[in-house]
Amino acid sequence: MFNGLIDKLPQEKMQAIYDANTRAARADGFFYLMVCLSGTVATLGLLTNSAAVIIGAMLLAPLMNPIVAGALAMTIGDTQMLRRSAVAELSGVILAVVLSTFITLISPTRELTPEILARTQPTLFDLLIAFASGAAGAYTLAYRPESSALPGVAIATALMPPLCVVGIGFASYDYSVVWGGFLLFLANLIAINLASFIVFRLAGFTTHYGNDESFDLSVRQRLLMSAALFVLISLPLVSIMLKVIDHNNLDKLVRESLTENLQIVPRSELVSYKAERNTDGVTVSAVVRTPGTFKPEQIRDMENVLEYTLKAPVEVHLQTVRVAEVTRHRLFDVEHPLPGTGSGAVPAEAASGGASDSPAEGADTPALSPSASTQTVKLNNPEKLIEDILVEKSRVSPGFLWQTFSFSYDREKAAYDVRLLMQPQAEWTGDLPPLLAELMEERLKRKVNLTVEKPKAPEAAAPGTPGEEPAAAKSAG
Repeated sequence: MFNGLIDKLPQEKMQAIYDANTRAARADGFFYLMVCLSGTVATLGLLTNSAAVIIGAMLLAPLMNPIVAGALAMTIGDTQMLRRSAVAELSGVILAVVLSTFITLISPTRELTPEILARTQPTLFDLLIAFASGAAGAYTLAYRPESSALPGVAIATALMPPLCVVGIGFASYDYSVVWGGFLLFLANLIAINLASFIVFRLAGFTTHYGNDESFDLSVRQRLLMSAALFVLISLPLVSIMLKVIDHNNLDKLVRESLTENLQIVPRSELVSYKAERNTDGVTVSAVVRTPGTFKPEQIRDMENVLEYTLKAPVEVHLQTVRVAEVTRHRLFDVEHPLPGTGSGAVPAEAASGGASDSPAEGADTPALSPSASTQTVKLNNPEKLIEDILVEKSRVSPGFLWQTFSFSYDREKAAYDVRLLMQPQAEWTGDLPPLLAELMEERLKRKVNLTVEKPKAPEAAAPGTPGEEPAAAKSAG
């Protein structure tokens, strides 16, 4: 079968594998000692965020042996060996969790390091990795027990670190960490068991120990049960994976948008940020280093751009750290330039109050023109897109004379509310509002509620200004 890759094993070799797994299923002193040592190493590696130490713990951990022995017992119908392997695995799990909890409680630090957090959100990929690793381990034990692949299998399956994460979570009273670590361990256990079951079945263990119809039916039932558990455990892992993918995409879009649009205030730099989805939309909290000051309307511009990008309501909270560029020749401050220096370039001597070789006060000093890096960046936000649409419409339709418009975001309906005020002499038909709203929705990629209004005629024209058009904040007439 498979051209010699998985041939039926001879009876002598099957007996040797059975004897070896019978010994591996026992929870003796050596087993418990290795659980304690590997658990200690793994816990300390997680708390110190050392990947090398954690890998060492994976190589020491004996927890995979009872799982593989249990899979063999299920394949051949050996209830006694299955019971022994289950007792060994369960006692090893409890010992590892209790030990890691105790070590964390006496540890001077209980910080959730990246190595710990990396094991609190298992995904479908972790399940598939464990399945492939379990198959590799069972195949190696059956056909090449002396192979050098076994250490790699131990690293890939990674059974001890998730259990230590559970203990760290208990010690920190963080039950989301407990659940994440336990889910990862459970996924690894189920995947290894199913993969080993399949490999041993293909290797011919069933035919060696019995081949009657009732026995085959029992084997199929156990296989279906293992497969059902595999599918069941994959459901929360798929859900977590989708959330992780969504968060990564959100994180990337927010980072790119903030990095670009913070230049609305020159020389601003993004220090850190956090984006979270909630029932009201997306909340973005950011820390920014800047020589200037962000105004509320500029924050609203950034929110509009993010809403256009994320297609969801966005609330931006900005914490700014004021900085200034200082050299021995000048102090650069974009907001408080001294007279005669321009663009915020302040001579160092003037900034410090000391003497200076510069011309005396009142002398003709040419002002420096602002450089390109100090120009205000104009954001391509929804208000600008709406204005561009109205300008284009007024160019092709002479009777389309608009005066001004207002723009707001309806968070409950996830739609833009646009109120368009036309000039008194403007002419339009009833088809204009829906057509204009459709055009705005196409450009804005969002539902638009458009209201078109015409102002009431003034009671009397001001003297000397017959026919003068009303002043407009934004006009295309």
